[in-house]
Amino acid sequence: MILEDLRDFRLLRDDLLRGVVEESVASSLGRFCAKVYNETRAKPDAYFSEMLGKDDNGAMRAITRDYVFTKPFQEDETNRKIDAETALGFRVANARNDTGLLAAVAKARQAFDGAHDCLSHGDLHAGSVMVDGARTVCIDAEFACRGPAGLDIAFLIAGYVFAFCAADAHAADAEAAGIRRVSCGDAVKALWRAYSETCQLKLGDVCGFLGCELLRRVLGAASVPDLSEIADGKARERAELLVVEIGVGVLVDAPESVELLVEFAEGCYDALALDKY
Repeated sequence: MILEDLRDFRLLRDDLLRGVVEESVASSLGRFCAKVYNETRAKPDAYFSEMLGKDDNGAMRAITRDYVFTKPFQEDETNRKIDAETALGFRVANARNDTGLLAAVAKARQAFDGAHDCLSHGDLHAGSVMVDGARTVCIDAEFACRGPAGLDIAFLIAGYVFAFCAADAHAADAEAAGIRRVSCGDAVKALWRAYSETCQLKLGDVCGFLGCELLRRVLGAASVPDLSEIADGKARERAELLVVEIGVGVLVDAPESVELLVEFAEGCYDALALDKY
């Protein structure tokens, strides 16, 4: 395999941790996802078989199915151990027993299994994106598959939502945290608008994947640095509770527009700020 030398680039994930949120990066990622969709959605089966194998990269797809759409929502030894006596433990237990939520998760899993719309990166989180101030590059495509159109854009939106939820814990003060949250919301809007300029996908078709990605990073085996690198236990729990509230909300009642999605996230933040748990 021959790869471009990206030694002078930074991970988008690291920029977000530092509070560097650039709308231009979000827009470029939206255009990238749209371009991949538009240039691969009409390809014949043989095109994907040659690229991904007859089983459509089945081994890696199985990992995504298990660790994004299945295991986090049931009792499984690979899941993160969360103290049941904490507010987070109580909320997670409720989520795993919420029939409406589980039905929405099952629908998202079915869409992942059954939709073969276009070439998908398959794991396009903020740790799979590199930037240098001028260019944005996606890396680590070992999960690539012929998948649903909304998968990659959902995972990218989730990256900005994690940064939004962790802003209080990573920013120097309340004012800086507020600026981070606004910047993350603006980036989500820029990302979706750039994507939807040439793709007719509705936001509701993306929210199932978005909600599962948000929840699995708290409930499942793999967290994200936005959350795992919060040193203070109470601050981490508050950030993770916010992730869970947003994840559950977009799964069971998907917002119809990106503006409503950002408004919902802000409302969850305000509600949690008033909660004395």
